[in-house]
Amino acid sequence: MGQLKKLLNETLQLMAHKIEPAGSNKDWAYVTFRNEKSRTKALTVLDEFKWKKCVLSCSIAKPVEDPVQAKRAADSKLLEGVDPDAKIPINERVVVKSVTPFAHFTYEDQIIDVHRKLKTNITED
Repeated sequence: MGQLKKLLNETLQLMAHKIEPAGSNKDWAYVTFRNEKSRTKALTVLDEFKWKKCVLSCSIAKPVEDPVQAKRAADSKLLEGVDPDAKIPINERVVVKSVTPFAHFTYEDQIIDVHRKLKTNITED
């Protein structure tokens, strides 16, 4: 990696920011740059570049999705009304949906529901 870093930064003047070896045999690497201009220059210079009896190839890697942005997107979908329970306050959702899911049923309806579930479990076995 040291020789690759020297090639990129000193010999070719590409201004690589980070170099991370990857692959099962560490036979390829992720190289990051500080700006788009440096990255574009590196893509043109390095593609088909001959170095140490090898021909280098390069491409733009697909970035990993930021987990914070993914959570924000999911939360915004909940607020848009995709989830029917989104309008219920969080404390009610926890109590009503998780702790006491049958609290809004009458006692008779709870008994009927339990019997129905028991019948389906017995017939499935």
